[in-house]
Amino acid sequence: MIWSLKEAGKAMLIVAVSIGAALSSYSNVRAQGMEASLAKQLQGTWILVSVTSEQDGKKIDVWGPYPRGQVIFAPDGRYCEVWTRDSLPKIAANNRTKGTPEENQAIIAGSLGHFGTYKVENDKAGLVTLHFLACTFPNWNGQDALRSMTVKGDELHIGNPAPSGGGGKIEIVYTRNPEVGGPAAPVAAKEGVEGEWNTFAYRAHMPNGPDQDAKNRMIVKSSSRKAMGDGTIYVEVIWQAQNIASSPINYPGVNKYLSDDQGHLFKPNDGSDASPILLPGMLTNDLKESYTIPAGLESNLYWGRRSDFFEGLEFRIKLKPM
Repeated sequence: MIWSLKEAGKAMLIVAVSIGAALSSYSNVRAQGMEASLAKQLQGTWILVSVTSEQDGKKIDVWGPYPRGQVIFAPDGRYCEVWTRDSLPKIAANNRTKGTPEENQAIIAGSLGHFGTYKVENDKAGLVTLHFLACTFPNWNGQDALRSMTVKGDELHIGNPAPSGGGGKIEIVYTRNPEVGGPAAPVAAKEGVEGEWNTFAYRAHMPNGPDQDAKNRMIVKSSSRKAMGDGTIYVEVIWQAQNIASSPINYPGVNKYLSDDQGHLFKPNDGSDASPILLPGMLTNDLKESYTIPAGLESNLYWGRRSDFFEGLEFRIKLKPM
């Protein structure tokens, strides 16, 4: 069969229209799939890793260095989220309705729970609306809140521009890996006080050798605070350590920090986590560390250490008020 130019042109037009319609249909299906992809990625249980904000270019742990929490996104569009600080006080009366004012205040400030529904508004931008059916912060009850959410491998990053405690935008990081999240964090640090020798015992999980029992004495000999002109406080700590175990003590992976009653965490100004190797009986010379913290957080400060290599190595020493 031989087509005229007119018939051939008409046939080509029909084919072009058919291809265009098919591509359009494919694009719509693909777009719908992309819209649903974030909701699918969110589904399941996530373990809280950190809640941070930035102040003057520095990252602050708003809920302390080791917050505990989970969020669960169900396939039916419902969710539940709970956070607590790692050092909530126990109620002395052993009755949650009979806490002291101080106990109640610490528990209210250090816990947050809510549940409701969630809806992906924009998959590409990662925008999700939470509808609060009920919340331990009652001001949110019945409200809607927009969050930015991004899934990166085993991590979920959430941006909250208006947190319940104020203070500006926070970033929340969750993980699906239980070895990374809250359960690995210590419940509470062993505590000491400035000006006294404090003895701490722990067990070292050495990466290239057998476990070792370790024991040392730590003292903060003095601390000072100085207000700077830029709205920060310069904190200096003079300390010593002595190995009172029978084996040398090395500190791989030790994290140095300064913290306050609200759980803010600060690293040393030099950014170093290096610590001396202590032979049995060895006493260090005076050592110095400095920290810079925002003004207003200097009332109750704790100088501390922790390490994942050591079972039980989590202690802090309360600095004397100025």
